[in-house]
Amino acid sequence: MDSPFVTAYLISVGFLLMGAGYSLLLARHSAQPLAQWSYGALCLFFALFQMASALQYSAPDEAAALHAHRWVNLWSLAAVPALTFFFEALASRRPRLRLTATVTVLSLVVAVHNFTSPLGYRFTELQPERLVQLPWGESIRLLSGTPDVLFHVLRLLSLVLMAASLPRLQTGPYQKAAWRMLPWLAMGWMVASAALAMLSDIGVLSVPYVAGFGFLAMSVAFLWVVVQDQGRMQSRRRQRRTVPASATPAAAAQPPAHSERLLLPAMAPTGRLARTARFGGQETTDTRFAELPDRAGLLRQLAPMLDAHRLQAVSLAVFVFDIDRFDLLCATHGHTAGQALLAQLAGRLQGALQEGDLLARGHGATFAVVCTGVAPHRVAQRHAQLDNAFAPPIAVAGKVLNVRASAGVARFPGDGLTAEAVLDAAELALHDAKTPGRSGSVLKTFTPELKDQLQEQLELEDALRTALDQDQFVLHYQPQVHGETGQLVCMEALVRWQHPSRGLISPLRFIPLAESSGLIHRLGAWVLDTACRQLAQWQAQGHADLRMAVNLSAHQLEDETLGALITETLSRHRLRPGDLELEITESVLMPQLERATERLAALRALGVRLSIDDFGTGYSSLSYLRRLPVHAFKLDRSFIRDVDLSGRGQAVCATAIGLAFDLGLEVVAEGVETVQQAHLLKHWGCHVLQGYLFSRPLPAEAATAFLASAVTAAEPDTEPDPEPEPAETFVHAAPVQLARA
Repeated sequence: MDSPFVTAYLISVGFLLMGAGYSLLLARHSAQPLAQWSYGALCLFFALFQMASALQYSAPDEAAALHAHRWVNLWSLAAVPALTFFFEALASRRPRLRLTATVTVLSLVVAVHNFTSPLGYRFTELQPERLVQLPWGESIRLLSGTPDVLFHVLRLLSLVLMAASLPRLQTGPYQKAAWRMLPWLAMGWMVASAALAMLSDIGVLSVPYVAGFGFLAMSVAFLWVVVQDQGRMQSRRRQRRTVPASATPAAAAQPPAHSERLLLPAMAPTGRLARTARFGGQETTDTRFAELPDRAGLLRQLAPMLDAHRLQAVSLAVFVFDIDRFDLLCATHGHTAGQALLAQLAGRLQGALQEGDLLARGHGATFAVVCTGVAPHRVAQRHAQLDNAFAPPIAVAGKVLNVRASAGVARFPGDGLTAEAVLDAAELALHDAKTPGRSGSVLKTFTPELKDQLQEQLELEDALRTALDQDQFVLHYQPQVHGETGQLVCMEALVRWQHPSRGLISPLRFIPLAESSGLIHRLGAWVLDTACRQLAQWQAQGHADLRMAVNLSAHQLEDETLGALITETLSRHRLRPGDLELEITESVLMPQLERATERLAALRALGVRLSIDDFGTGYSSLSYLRRLPVHAFKLDRSFIRDVDLSGRGQAVCATAIGLAFDLGLEVVAEGVETVQQAHLLKHWGCHVLQGYLFSRPLPAEAATAFLASAVTAAEPDTEPDPEPEPAETFVHAAPVQLARA
């Protein structure tokens, strides 16, 4: 081509298309794919803008130049919503789509106007064509004229929108000083190029459109920063790999001059680090775990890594592993064996690291692994690779041990913008993974909801102490009726938390907190005392044969003072031991059957009744049931639910009731909700029934009224009723079932 100026436009088109392709490739592994996609779209639109400008300036006549000018207008319009969305994607993982949609609609309206008006959307009329001679002697054709008002309005709105987006970037993931300058430089470039274009359009200046070249300069600056940062990362990696294999122990432990403690290289250890415990042989001192960076060292090294990933818009994952039951292992095999185990696991994790990864130690038996360049959809796969380090047996102290580890993971930048924030998020996820009942290869991913949930738990735990001091707990009572006579024989006490601002809180939410915080003993003593006081009042009102059922937690069952507490409480309220029934969940008893049997035998010796709650949901072994010194078991509601619909459900219930007869135990069916269920259970000989058919759990005052109505309904009439129909038999036998709350 004989025009150097047009050639420059075409060369810029090639560079901008390369930038678009590079952005699309980065989007596959980026922590902010939306930003990469929108940046690629920007490069594409500016490439088309440069191409249209080249066609305009090389046009043979004014008509051809005006035709190309319409396309210049179109691609400049398309860049406005793309740039808006790009800034929004940089500022937040959840861009304001409504803002981008509004700008897009406005741009589409102007684009239609651009192709339907005679001169496009920039001009209402054209001045005579100007031929401008460039410094090197080349002449180009410029268009100028009277600007369209719509053009001025759109240009002003686009600048306002960009300016409004800039402050959000200062709180987004790009907070480094160099990055904070780039959006402002982009804004300055937009203002300058817009001013030059406007002055050229009205004929004040004779300059071509340079917005595309300005964007290309910004792209080159962006790429240069990324390349520079990549070079710094590679340099740090090379420094880590240059730790001499024959270093003396003192030299190996000496921190480097730049105050960052070097990580062990992600390769097979040598020298002193290669000495591991041998199965059946003499243990040697192995300090691999101790020589790893601690939490503070990890934070120092993680910060520059986050800066590098921020520059490249690449995600990063931080895993925190904790060995399950490590304290028990140390207690049984010794502290030395525990340290040898940690050293071997450190070596295994070293072998599982990839280029650029970090390994550090935490408190106790905790490892932290920083994995670079891990896309969100690759997190589970990377965890599986790291978790394999814990899978093979480990030879320690002449024994072969099998260990597993729970893990939490957090991602940058989605779960935190600083090293401490990301590590804290991973530790919160680990805390959730270590929830009682979970163990081994459990991976929990941090989510904002998890943080809110744990924060709420902490707040509830703090409020729990206040609740005990301020009497915020109340008891509700649910009746249990005799299966044969329908008479009310027992009330089960169910604790509720009447929170001053949250309302009534279910025990499913606060009982685990009470157990983990140690407050369960105070709460359990309050429940026992309040329930016994209420029972004493009801017996004084004439309900002499009424019993009270109270639930016990695992922590209460292990309390050596529980027997004394029960005896003292019964004596204080002048109740007989047989008036109190203690319910213990099956899953609490089975894991340590021998210990549970001893504790139950001691309680039974006091004279109180004992029953197994939720029977059938845990181990449900008949041999266990035969050994436990209990009076009754409560058939779980899950078996009762389908008893009137399923033949299999009927078989299970009938078998359980028959088993109770054989073992001399009573059966309490909980969750009875229909008359048909009650008829079937009565037919099979179930001793006691409980459920919504009779009543929901009631506050003390309502339960007192319920008792009074039950006694009234059960009193015989002066004249006997005629023989009831079969379907009515149970209703008359159990009048309290009509009094639902």
